[in-house]
Formats: sequence, C-alpha cells, structure tokens
Amino acid sequence: MRTRDNSHKRALKTNDQLHWNTYRFFRQEVKREIRLATMEHVRTELENSNGNSNSNWKVLNHCLLRKDQPLSTTEDPLSQANKFNKFYTSVGLSAVSL
Repeated sequence: MRTRDNSHKRALKTNDQLHWNTYRFFRQEVKREIRLATMEHVRTELENSNGNSNSNWKVLNHCLLRKDQPLSTTEDPLSQANKFNKFYTSVGLSAVSL
C-alpha cells in the first residue's frame, strides 16, 4: 500500500503517463491482495466452525451484501398522502394542458 501511495503522489506531482500507469498497476495489486486475504479469512473461519451451522451462517451473512433498510418518515400518513395527492393531481393537469 505504501508503494501504491508513493506512486500516486508521484503521478499527481509529475502528471506523467508512465507514473499514472505505475500507480494503476499497484492499485490493482492492492485490490487483488485485499480480495485474496478476505477470501482466505472467510475460508479459515468456515473451517474453524467445525460444522457448527450457526457459526457458518454468521460468517456468510457477514460476507453477503445486504440491502439498506427503507427510509422512515417522521410525518403522519395523512399529511404524506395529501402531499402525494397534490403532486399527482398537478401532474395530470400539466399533462392535459400540453
């Protein structure tokens, strides 16, 4: 990572294409090494679980990407419904006038 950071500083300073290519190469190498280390960590965690399915699921759920929770509003449903109604009625009126 230190080599990547030094290459980035040099590329920014000189704005030379060779230095930018060097930086890109080291950036890809760092990403690859991180990916490999993560895969190895997950593999060892699964091997160390000794067939414990609860532990396996904890490891797998930690690795999987989860969708964000839906945003909640602080408004009451009636005022929110009125805002939607006002918006959609104005859309209809503007579409008719075109």
